Amino acid sequence: MVYIEIMNPIEAALLVAAFVLPVHFLVQWQAARVPDPRYLREAGVVIRRVEALDAVSEDHAGLWRGKYIPASVVFMGMTYRFERIVEPWHRAMIGRCELYLEPGLLYLTEG
Repeated sequence: MVYIEIMNPIEAALLVAAFVLPVHFLVQWQAARVPDPRYLREAGVVIRRVEALDAVSEDHAGLWRGKYIPASVVFMGMTYRFERIVEPWHRAMIGRCELYLEPGLLYLTEG
């Protein structure tokens, strides 16, 4: 005769907690870092809508697709200056001190 021990509900809950809690705390730790400008400076930023920006300069760096390119933008208190136009796939490669603004404007901030 084979004896199989089945977990009671408390043991099952503890097992789930042992796997879920570390992931939960890791996600909370990462989410707490996002508002920090130093984190954004290191990770780079992708902005899909202009409305998400704090401010857009009145000065223009040029004209692209029939719209003026703002010379600088402000996001979370950091000023980014227009660098160049990039392809849309570049947003997956955003690097340190960069801000990508849809549909393909790349801005840089001071590092």
